[in-house]
Amino acid sequence: MKVFGYMTTNHTTFKKIFWNKFDLKNRVDLCPSSANVVYPITFKIKCMKFIRSLGHALHGVRYCYKTQPNFRIDLLVLTVVIIAGVILKINTSEWLFIIGCSTLVLALELINTAIEYLCDIITKDINPSIKIIKDISAAAVLLAAGLSAVAGTIIFLPKIIALLKS
Repeated sequence: MKVFGYMTTNHTTFKKIFWNKFDLKNRVDLCPSSANVVYPITFKIKCMKFIRSLGHALHGVRYCYKTQPNFRIDLLVLTVVIIAGVILKINTSEWLFIIGCSTLVLALELINTAIEYLCDIITKDINPSIKIIKDISAAAVLLAAGLSAVAGTIIFLPKIIALLKS
C-alpha cells in the first residue's frame, strides 16, 4: 500500500502520515506503532525518474538541433565565442557574462521552437493571432541575441584592440 510517497509493510492497516515532500527527516507520524514500519521511496527510483526526465530534455535539445537552423547557428557562434575567450584569456566575470548570455539565447531558442510547434498543432491555417504569438517569441530570441552581441563586443573588443596594438 502506498501512503503519501511511503510504502508500508502492513497491508491490512492504514497509517495516516502527514509528510512534507521536501523534508523527509521532519515528517510527522500521528500513529506510531511497531506493526507498521514505513520506508521512504528508494533513492534508486528517484534517480531513475531524474535520468528519464533528463533523457526527455536531451531529446528536446536534439529535436531543436535537427530542425532549427537558427539553433545550429547559435551553437556555432557559441563555439567561436568560447574559442575566442580561451585565446584572449577573458577573466571569470567575463566568462560568467558569456555563459549567462549564451544560456539565455539558447533557452529562448528552445522556448521559441516549442511555441512555434504548439501553434502549428493548433492550426496550420494562416491566423493573425498565431502570427503575433510566433513573432513575439521570435522577437524575444532576437532581443537576447542582440544584447548578447553587445555584451560580447564590450568584452572582446578591448582585448582585440590591445592584441592588435602589441
